[in-house]
Amino acid sequence: MKKKTSLPQTPPMNDEMRDRIIEASVRYMKVHGSQKLSMVDVAKTAGISRATVYNYFDSKESLIDAAQQALDKVFFEGLNASLVGCKNLTEQVAAIAIFIRQSWTDRNHTPWYGFLSPLDEARLFASKAGEHTLIMMNFLKPYVQAAKKSGELRSDIDIGRATEWIARIIMSFAYSSPAPKMDNPAEIKRLFNDFLMKGLG
Repeated sequence: MKKKTSLPQTPPMNDEMRDRIIEASVRYMKVHGSQKLSMVDVAKTAGISRATVYNYFDSKESLIDAAQQALDKVFFEGLNASLVGCKNLTEQVAAIAIFIRQSWTDRNHTPWYGFLSPLDEARLFASKAGEHTLIMMNFLKPYVQAAKKSGELRSDIDIGRATEWIARIIMSFAYSSPAPKMDNPAEIKRLFNDFLMKGLG
C-alpha cells in the first residue's frame, strides 16, 4: 500500500509577528525609501527568516499596503485624540487643521505617509488629493451633523456641501508651503473662528 505524503502545514498567523514585520518594514523604508525595499531587507531588519516574511505577505506591494494601513490607523487614532475636550464644531475643525498641519510639517508627529521622503510624500499626497478630501469628509460628517442639530450651524445648511467645504479648507493646511501663520496653532484657530464658522453659523 502506497504511503500517503503529508503536506507541509502552514503555521498559524501570529498577530505579534505580523506587527513585527510591518514595524521592521516601516523602519527600513524611513531610511531607504519604499523603492529599495525587499523581503530580504525586511527579514534582516526584523531578525527573522525570509520564509517567515512570506508566510505573512506574498509580495513587497502587499507589505507596503499593510504598512500604510498601520500608519493610517495611528494617524486617525491621533486625530481622534486631538478632539478630546473640544466643545463644538468650531473647536473641532481648528483642532483637526492644527493636527493635519503638524503631521505635514513635523516628521516626528504623525505623518500620513511615514516611510517616504518629504518630497515623495508631497507628490503622493498631491496626487491623492481627491481621495484624501473624501476621507476627511467621511471623518467630519458626524461632527457637522451634530453641529447642525445643536444649532451651531444654520438650519438651512446642506450637510454634504458644508462638510465638503470644511474638508477642503482643512486639507489646504497640508498642501500649503511653510509660513509663520500657517504653522502657528493659535493663528489657525483664529482663522477658523473668525472666518469659517461665522459664515456657517
